[in-house]
Amino acid sequence: MKKKVLLGLAIGMSLSTVAFASPLQNYDAGKAEVNVGTTLAPAMASGSDNGNTVKSDVKNKINGGATVGLGRNLALQFKYVDSQQKPYDTEINMRTQEYNLRYKVDKNVSVYAGEMHARAGIKNSFVDASTTRNIFQAGVQYEAPLSKNVTGWAGMGFGSNMQHYEAGIGYALTENLDLDLSYQYTQVKDFERNDRKYNTTVKGLYAGLSFKF
Repeated sequence: MKKKVLLGLAIGMSLSTVAFASPLQNYDAGKAEVNVGTTLAPAMASGSDNGNTVKSDVKNKINGGATVGLGRNLALQFKYVDSQQKPYDTEINMRTQEYNLRYKVDKNVSVYAGEMHARAGIKNSFVDASTTRNIFQAGVQYEAPLSKNVTGWAGMGFGSNMQHYEAGIGYALTENLDLDLSYQYTQVKDFERNDRKYNTTVKGLYAGLSFKF
């Protein structure tokens, strides 16, 4: 009965919400995982090199990703996050896409390297513009079972004027379906537009589903 309640809750959240799910632990060739979800309690701040910073409510946006095992402890990973705040009559958006190669050092530790494509946009009655950055990044992640059906993980990644931190837990609803809860923090600086530099920080509590195949 408890599993049925949890499954119903997970499906309900996935329709309106996740983010990044409990990580794929098996990098054997053909093993895969798909993540879907959104933020439960998002926060976003956007600023410029003149010191002005805008903080406001953030819209829940669908996020997701996928990881595919290649064998020999290697895996390919894609991650997508779309965040938007709307102070007054202005929409401020940051969208990141990541393409990573992961390597499993041992059963608990994996490292990764790849590219983050970050796009920041602003739109109102006077301006509709965006700017992008392509950032090489590298990071490390630790994961371990906490109990029979619960896995915990924590990770961090860095690039040129970019940093990302996350920590979370995943509950196995079935052998191939996890319900996940995590906290994530991402900051990207040095977006350039009109000879000025801008930065955006996105953070919050995420919930979602991960499907393993």
